[in-house]
Amino acid sequence: MSSQIYGIDSIYWILIFASAFIGFIILFFLIYRIIYKIRINKALKSERRISSPLISPGGVAVAIGIVMWIAVSFFMIVQLHIIDFALREYGNYSGQSFHAVIEQNGLTNSEKISSDYRFNTGEHHSEDKTYDLNVSISSNIVLGKNDKLTFRIGDSKTELKLSKGGRYTGTVRVSAWNGCPSGILTFEGDGIKISQILSAGYSKDDENDENEEDDEIDLNGDEMWQDFYPTAEFVVLNKKYSKENNIDTIESDIYVYPYPAENDKKLVFTEMKLVFDTDGTVFREVDLLKDKSVSVYGEGYSYHLKDNVKSGNVNYGFAAKDSEGNSYIYYYHRDFVPSGNRDSLAEAENEEEKPISAYERKYNTITDKNGKLLKRYVSIE
Repeated sequence: MSSQIYGIDSIYWILIFASAFIGFIILFFLIYRIIYKIRINKALKSERRISSPLISPGGVAVAIGIVMWIAVSFFMIVQLHIIDFALREYGNYSGQSFHAVIEQNGLTNSEKISSDYRFNTGEHHSEDKTYDLNVSISSNIVLGKNDKLTFRIGDSKTELKLSKGGRYTGTVRVSAWNGCPSGILTFEGDGIKISQILSAGYSKDDENDENEEDDEIDLNGDEMWQDFYPTAEFVVLNKKYSKENNIDTIESDIYVYPYPAENDKKLVFTEMKLVFDTDGTVFREVDLLKDKSVSVYGEGYSYHLKDNVKSGNVNYGFAAKDSEGNSYIYYYHRDFVPSGNRDSLAEAENEEEKPISAYERKYNTITDKNGKLLKRYVSIE
């Protein structure tokens, strides 16, 4: 039966027909009872014997009950058979689907161009912030003389050549912002073209194969860009919290260690500031290169924060510019100052923090000298 008839669910049609049938039986019984009484009264008045006596209403009710019991029983039996058939069909379908999935997975390796592929990084190019990504595959397809394999990521494409180790290798150039990129492997031959997506973040290789020198995957994932841009490490120590005369005070020692770009030591931070805010309202900025309260600590800088704050989320930020004019905003730490009396920051940290919505999250950003956003990612949830 169709799940819907004229836009109404089938189950409702069954209920409608059942209600109509029951209503018809009740109406029939009432009419019959009225006719029966009329005939009985008429016979009593005329004192004549009824030529064709009617069945009593009680007998009719019993007969109707038997008929309905038979009909309901028959309906239930039919429904049980239908349900049993549907369950068996569903079981067969599910089993077939399950086996189909298994068979599909079993055929995956033979249907793919390659089930054994590997990536590793090569030369870095600071001039355009890209790096070489070397790809090495073992082909499931036996290539003919005029067949070829190509691999492409974005606009960079390479034809894979057979190496002495029996694998096909090539190199594409990838943006520094793509640490774990995916590319398209394509087989072309005799009018046939087959493609397969390969992901550098999910490389597959044979751990027992030691014949290739480029087996190791040394991708840095999403952090590949750090090889091309300056970075900084932050440490927050000796955190203290106090409350006196309803004034909250927070203290901590902050250490900042800036590093030049890994592949271009001349690319360094030329401006650096610490920025502190409470739920977005800045209450202190510190210039690490000019402020006299900042101490040089080895190759880094140290600053002792002591300031009055409002209750809420206290965010520690870092704003900087590099020698190419790129701008950076990092959020590397958060303290929570609760309302009410607390004797220490440890007790404050045990309080439940204010929930951070998607609009209140702090994002790290890197923009170029023209204000174009290069990268944006969540730093503090």
